[in-house]
Amino acid sequence: MIPPSSKWTLLAVALAVVSCLPASPPLMTPASFGGLGAPAPAGAARVVFVQGPFDGWYDDHASIVDGHGRLLGESWPDTWFSVDLPAGEHEFFGWKSDWAGFIPFAHICTCATTRCEEIAAMRATLRAGRTYYVFLRGVGAGGKGWATSGDAFDFLRTSPRLDLWSPELRGRLHQIAPDPRRAASLTAKAGGGYLDTIVCMGRRRMADPEAWSASRSELRPEDGE
Repeated sequence: MIPPSSKWTLLAVALAVVSCLPASPPLMTPASFGGLGAPAPAGAARVVFVQGPFDGWYDDHASIVDGHGRLLGESWPDTWFSVDLPAGEHEFFGWKSDWAGFIPFAHICTCATTRCEEIAAMRATLRAGRTYYVFLRGVGAGGKGWATSGDAFDFLRTSPRLDLWSPELRGRLHQIAPDPRRAASLTAKAGGGYLDTIVCMGRRRMADPEAWSASRSELRPEDGE
């Protein structure tokens, strides 16, 4: 098991090593612009995706797309990244991705045995000038780790009051950001069918009251600050 304190270090090393290979540059890179509590830009809403400590499960990461299948970024343990979006209605969907192997699901929008719980799903109504925070949580075997087929995987809204977050959590979080060219390349490689399937499965999950809870996984305008 990799100690939690070493997870970010290993990720940084992995990104550095991968960045030396032109054929496979990383999607996310360390960043240092703005801060966790930086205000949203004028006329836009900001959504911050946060993941806590590594819990010992392998490949603790997830890719995130919007309701149009646009790749927003990838979440890793002890990191956060943000996206600025227009005010209004949005959807977010996440899944435990493996861009090397690339196909975790068939191109069929079906949830017969899993209720689509391997897809994190969030509906959001955003207000311009506000910042919203979303935690990623996987509850695989024993309530830990990222979801595998049949295990729940969630986006959870959380308080925008950073002073209410634990100092330990805030102190260990590192900012990362997507490389737009790499995101475009991966989207093109995946093709519309693959990402459309992710969106379709996420929407099916949101339509199932036994698999999705608006009280936990819906962002309301007042949830931002």
